Amino acid sequence: MRQQAITLPEALKAVGYATFFAGKWHLGDGDSFPETNGYDINKGGWEVGSPKGGILLCYAARLY
Repeated sequence: MRQQAITLPEALKAVGYATFFAGKWHLGDGDSFPETNGYDINKGGWEVGSPKGGILLCYAARLY
């Protein structure tokens, strides 16, 4: 994604909205993470594309 592109969360923040990203992020890593593209909260979007600890981590916690 071009650095000069204005993302939807950046436009929403400009008019007072809070933003949240949940899911897979396939637009790059490092400077391209959701937080650097206007999202206030990021759950799941990082360089691997799934939540840290694995997609089934939430189920493993219920087993113990």
